[in-house]
Amino acid sequence: MKGRFAPSPTGHMHVGNLWVAFLSYWSARHQDGEYIVRIEDVDTQRSKLIYAEHILEDLSWLGFTWDEAPTYQSERLDIYERYLQELHSQKRLYPCYCNRARLQEISSAPHQGEANHVYDGYCLTHEPTIGERPPSWRFHMENIKGSFLDIYRGTIDYEIQSCNDDIVLKRWDGMIAYHLAVVIDDYEMGVTEVVRGNDLLPVTGHQIALAQALGFPSLQYGHAPMLVDAEGYRLSKRQQSITIRDLQNQGATPERLWAWFALETGLLTKGDLPLSGHIGLSELLEITIPKKLLKQDTIKLTNFDIMV
Repeated sequence: MKGRFAPSPTGHMHVGNLWVAFLSYWSARHQDGEYIVRIEDVDTQRSKLIYAEHILEDLSWLGFTWDEAPTYQSERLDIYERYLQELHSQKRLYPCYCNRARLQEISSAPHQGEANHVYDGYCLTHEPTIGERPPSWRFHMENIKGSFLDIYRGTIDYEIQSCNDDIVLKRWDGMIAYHLAVVIDDYEMGVTEVVRGNDLLPVTGHQIALAQALGFPSLQYGHAPMLVDAEGYRLSKRQQSITIRDLQNQGATPERLWAWFALETGLLTKGDLPLSGHIGLSELLEITIPKKLLKQDTIKLTNFDIMV
């Protein structure tokens, strides 16, 4: 098997990122598999090279190793364009000239805030109103009722509606969309298992449908609980969550950080820790993760003082 960690360099690595990195790494090493790191910097407007460099440094500091040199999506744009042409030849893409105002209008209540991308198929069923800017390119979905076996959550059913779920694969400004890049990269890099946060669960069906259209084999998915703070807010870059770099600067050692991390996430109890109260990544790889822990929707972290 082959697993991966695929962070976006739009900020420094935070504890929520570490959770996914650990689970994917634990799974790969337990199966004697390969493990790679892919920098998902296809969003060139928000991604920064310095963040990518710091993420790799933080992973190394924490004890992670990878079996291939890290790859960068920004260096693979020609590959994405080649697959876009294949979808064009299948007549699965159509131009969309809808502007932001119209898209906001059709995504208003009752759908606002949902993770899926509701569209009404206007540009598929009407003569395009060509605007001043180039079109985005949407992938035309078929009506699908499917399911997949999640390694943490069991059987997951999903339904895709033609037109409503027609996702953008290339934006009007030329930027390749996340869905296209991630599906292609996992195939091209030989990834067989994807461990990620359950916030991406609603779009997994879209990615499966896209992979099938391109003739790619099925992947094994594991959607992990989201880490939240004491008030229930998701740990994320946009929430300015505490970062690994912050903890380093405050004097935390990898062993102290891992001990806190294992206790806070429920991977270990205090009685499981060595007498020193510290633990390394290599030791954590030997533990058995409670299955019920990974079936939760969220895991609440309440104590951020233990590390320093």
